Amino acid sequence: MKVRMSARESREIVPHVFLTRFNIPANRLEERIYNEQWLQERIELFERYTLPSVRAQDPRSRHWLVYLGDQSPSWLVQRMAALAEDGLLKPIYLSGPLAPGELQEHIRDVTGIRAGLVTSANLDNDDAVAANFLERARSVDWVRERSALTFANGLVRNDHSLWEFRYPENPFIIVADRLEVANFTTCWSDWHNRLHRHVFMTVLEGGPAWLQVVHQRNVSNRVRGRLTDPSEYSPNFPGMFEDITPPSAGERIRDAVFENPRRKVRDGVRGWAAETGRQILGQQRVDEVKDRLMRRRRA
Repeated sequence: MKVRMSARESREIVPHVFLTRFNIPANRLEERIYNEQWLQERIELFERYTLPSVRAQDPRSRHWLVYLGDQSPSWLVQRMAALAEDGLLKPIYLSGPLAPGELQEHIRDVTGIRAGLVTSANLDNDDAVAANFLERARSVDWVRERSALTFANGLVRNDHSLWEFRYPENPFIIVADRLEVANFTTCWSDWHNRLHRHVFMTVLEGGPAWLQVVHQRNVSNRVRGRLTDPSEYSPNFPGMFEDITPPSAGERIRDAVFENPRRKVRDGVRGWAAETGRQILGQQRVDEVKDRLMRRRRA
């Protein structure tokens, strides 16, 4: 049964759960990457970007489940335990993929409710959301059974620069559903660019609501968008752009005329190739091909 809320009810505090796969591999490619060096580098990014962005959210509705492998090193377990004691997150250690219905029970446990509307959003352990991420979500009448909200605009940074990027089917989509339903839907119910097949999607424009960090060990993220001045967005991403020098007028022009069109062509070709590969080979076979290419690159 579909349950539609009034505008007033939708703006009330609805429990929200951020979901993070810290070192639970989604495929064989990621499984090979999650070694000690990777973990040491990733915890630095996690503490610089991800942690403060979640801590900035309204604690009345904010919850956080972080999934880790049960073979995680003791130093990582200790660090997660300290954050759990602080009340910021709940670490869950797994030996394999989540069993059917297990995520639903974890969300019930962390929110303390058995039924009713809950929202969820994926948050990778090297990315961040704006300080007003949940506040903006509450300002829009969208929360109902099996619905979703996506903030179309976000930011992408690397070591030296920042880009503004419009990407409605981004990995930060917020999904709402009722905890008591049998086929409970979350942001992990499908790939982020296919969630629209399962839920009614509301697209919200406006200022950047999320940040993707591009670094050497990214599996899929890459520089995209329009070169921009970080000072415009620092209030919603405090402390995350202090080491970035604002681009000059010449750098902006060069990026707009040459680099941005080149990136769009690259992304279009990659997107077409990936979708064609999935249709012909299937996602598992595509992951195996990526795995072999990565191993050759490192050889």
